[in-house]
Amino acid sequence: MIRILLTRRWVVLTLVFAALVPVLGELGVWQFHRYQQTSRSDRIINANVSAPVVPFASLAIQWWLFALLVLVAWWTLLRRDLRDHAGDGGTAPGRAPAKKITVDEYLAQQRAATDAAKAGSDR
Repeated sequence: MIRILLTRRWVVLTLVFAALVPVLGELGVWQFHRYQQTSRSDRIINANVSAPVVPFASLAIQWWLFALLVLVAWWTLLRRDLRDHAGDGGTAPGRAPAKKITVDEYLAQQRAATDAAKAGSDR
């Protein structure tokens, strides 16, 4: 696991995700303070006009959920990479290593599969 985490890809991903968590947390705090500020203003306005107040507190929770989502995404990507690099040759256990093919070979395979499907549907 440490070997995977020390690759350039995972160092960059970890730094980006680590930067996102406090930013999203701060946005939640900002949103909550904005809600309190709006509540004070709304009391003044409501003294003059009776209008419904929009609850901004739920938006603060939204930012914290986004931060949690970032952590879950990081963990999911790490587990997927670990699974893909398990075993010999960087393949997951029970899987044969994928054969690398060119774009032309791939397109030829797709055409052949499409032609076979068309021929089967014509019967």
